[in-house]
Amino acid sequence: MPLIQITGVGDYLTLAQKQDLIRKVTDAVVSVEGEGLRPVT
Repeated sequence: MPLIQITGVGDYLTLAQKQDLIRKVTDAVVSVEGEGLRPVT
């Protein structure tokens, strides 16, 4: 299972942008690893 850490510098992203980033990274992982990984990603 991949481990993904995203580190941002300061407060350059809004909450909505952070949520969008997390959603898109999760979708990318699931597209490769399979939908079964979504609950733990």
